[in-house]
Amino acid sequence: MLVGLAMAEVCSAHPTSGGPYFWAAMLSEPNDAPLASWITVWWHALGTFSLVVAILAKAPTHQSAKFVFQKFIDGTGPPGDGWSDRAGKGYVVVIGILIAQYTLTGFDASAHMTEETRNAAMAGSVGIVMAIGVSAILGWFLLLGLLFSIQDLEGTLNSATGQPVTQIFLDTVGENGAIVLMVRLYPF
Repeated sequence: MLVGLAMAEVCSAHPTSGGPYFWAAMLSEPNDAPLASWITVWWHALGTFSLVVAILAKAPTHQSAKFVFQKFIDGTGPPGDGWSDRAGKGYVVVIGILIAQYTLTGFDASAHMTEETRNAAMAGSVGIVMAIGVSAILGWFLLLGLLFSIQDLEGTLNSATGQPVTQIFLDTVGENGAIVLMVRLYPF
């Protein structure tokens, strides 16, 4: 909430289609503006990388590659009545991959900013495709880190927090570390 309030304050003073990318440039010294804009992008990538390294490094144990890549769990309904029984495992796998989609937010920003770039027809298109590609890679990396770091599958799925990702953080880095990681993960 605090990050959102701070962003709302900057947005009220500098409403623009560029959002944080443009704000970083506007609020910097003119010579530092390009660097400040790029830092907003790299900060996210570095944060995701750091989060995954932290949970993998601190996890007391790790799941096997067989668990991560071959274990199939159909949580779409009661046993015998899930979507894998009605439409097939392939359908559930494709729907399950949609969880990575939450990393694919904001790629339309390139379309909003095309009027502010040189060679707009090409730059906007490349920006959209690059944003999706980078987000897909970072999202896959994050999901793999989370899956390898699960300590107790049943405990994670039935967590008292109601949030399996939060439970993975609690199990790997403890309460204080989980707070830091949750603050890092959810504002972005």
